Amino acid sequence: MRSHEILITMNNDDINQFKKICLKVKGSFVNNAWDFDSRFNSLLIVFDSAIMNRIMHSLDDGFANRWDRVNIKKASRSIKKLVKTIYGIESGQFIFSEENEDHDMALFAAWWPWGNGEQISLRISIFSPQKNLLSDNEIKEYLVEWFDL
Repeated sequence: MRSHEILITMNNDDINQFKKICLKVKGSFVNNAWDFDSRFNSLLIVFDSAIMNRIMHSLDDGFANRWDRVNIKKASRSIKKLVKTIYGIESGQFIFSEENEDHDMALFAAWWPWGNGEQISLRISIFSPQKNLLSDNEIKEYLVEWFDL
């Protein structure tokens, strides 16, 4: 196999793993109130804190890591770069992540509770620090397909 073909195969394996996680997360919501947020090139859903334990369990079950303000110091360089691109992480916020083997692509979910304590925003997207594995349009296409938007 040529190196280009190997890269495509690796990307497909990674994408299939990311899709599996996304379908699990999607299934934890009764309604499909996801929207595409072009500002962060991500899917966005806002939900009531009454179901947060169920959603948190689904995220913990699907993603390899849950990062917070304290343990983010132990994350890979890629995840630390991701956190910087989304304006940091504050107390009560979480980043769930699943990285590929080379740490050059990650599926992530950003958990941002609202100030009123009654609602939570959840954004899901794919991050590639070098921006050479997937374009923003490819990321959008995958997410829109997986979440039936």
